[in-house]
Amino acid sequence: MRKVFDVRAFQAGYFLLAALSFNSLTAGRRFMSLLTALVLLWGAALLLLRFREQKLRMFRTGPCMAGISLFLVSYAVSSLWNLSYGIAGNLKAMAWMTLEFFLLYAGPEPQDRTEHRKRDQREDPARGLVQVVILYTAVQAVISLGMLCAGYQGVSVERGMYIGLQEGRLWGAYSDPNYGAVLAASALALSLGAAIRASGKKVRLLLIGNAVLQYFYLVFSYSRTGWIGFAASMILLYLHVLRSRRPRAVVRFGGAILLAVLLLGGAPIREAYNAWQQRVTVYAASMDEKQADADIFEFKGTRMELPAEAEPEESQKAPLHREDELEDDISNGRFSVWKDGIELWETSPVVGISYRNISAYAQKNLPDCYILNKEVALNTFHNLFVDVLVSQGLAGILILLGVLVAILRSSIRGCRRLKAGKLQTRDQAALLGAALLPIMIGALFLSDILYMNSPSSVLFWILLGSWCRMMREPEGENKYE
Repeated sequence: MRKVFDVRAFQAGYFLLAALSFNSLTAGRRFMSLLTALVLLWGAALLLLRFREQKLRMFRTGPCMAGISLFLVSYAVSSLWNLSYGIAGNLKAMAWMTLEFFLLYAGPEPQDRTEHRKRDQREDPARGLVQVVILYTAVQAVISLGMLCAGYQGVSVERGMYIGLQEGRLWGAYSDPNYGAVLAASALALSLGAAIRASGKKVRLLLIGNAVLQYFYLVFSYSRTGWIGFAASMILLYLHVLRSRRPRAVVRFGGAILLAVLLLGGAPIREAYNAWQQRVTVYAASMDEKQADADIFEFKGTRMELPAEAEPEESQKAPLHREDELEDDISNGRFSVWKDGIELWETSPVVGISYRNISAYAQKNLPDCYILNKEVALNTFHNLFVDVLVSQGLAGILILLGVLVAILRSSIRGCRRLKAGKLQTRDQAALLGAALLPIMIGALFLSDILYMNSPSSVLFWILLGSWCRMMREPEGENKYE
């Protein structure tokens, strides 16, 4: 029973719920409603337990908790201000953000951390979650790449899901390839970090194998957002190795070549896949033609005529392609979406329109906007800062910027301390940063981190809490190694 009220167990359970909600094989199914209710009740029980034990001190359990709590208050004010457009969606958003802030970001109880340190000085507090993330993303990558090899193209109309190879890119077992790619880039860094800490060779090989699987999903998902995050993550790790270990010139040169191959190898791999698929298609067509030679011709009296349906088909488009989609608009509609966001913000600049009321508010106040006139109407702006500006106005964006500045200042001071500290701690900080970077960069082009229950947002808040505590505590007193 004690494990049920362990915050770390809840974090893993919350991540799995979010992961299944963004899984094209499970999202929208009936059992997901039951899982959602169970996780919500589980989190509410943990919050009540924490409040009973800590009272108002729970608002100081993590770095910058005062500012984050104020951000939540700002959202409540915006929701009340826009009550006429609906309240149920905003209450749900507030409930999930409360769990993210006070149970994911704030982390386990201080006494739990002390016990955790006594068990293993080297163990990461998020180690259990990292194992769940690595295992889940490995299964997703295997399924998705299997669909790619089979050329599977599925659509679940009743749930509104693409599955497998769709629209010139690999969706696979993710409900959105961009979110899948961001999670894959973060999981790749976590896999490398776990491989470094692993003691057995077999385990290390499996972890490196998962990193390779995530790389290939990134390539075939054709997600520019995920690829930029992956590039930033790998460059950070390369620079960390150069500064921390001072490798020989051969190692530095070899590392630079490997980095270049990884970052530039995506397009050639996709082209090789397209060429292979074209060969397979041509070979299959030729075999069908040979087997059907006796049936191709129709006898009419003493003559044989070729029917119209036997005429050669036009060549099909390559399975992986996005050039046509991006030719006219390199932003893929994001510039128009951001423009709509600014216009909507101008109608309520101080408190915003609240995130879950975007569609209802736009239909009344800006009915001709781009987000409502797409084939599938949008209710988000694909950028964290535009989302906050529109949803909570100047009040929300100023609070958010204040929290970001405070975290940045703490991080700068913490990194200075780490320079003179243990190499192991510096490695852990670099790997943590490499896992956070893809999600932070992804939030500039996707709606993530706030208001969303995506697996990457859940992972972000847990890892950010670990990062902030690591940066805040002096070397030698770090409870989170």
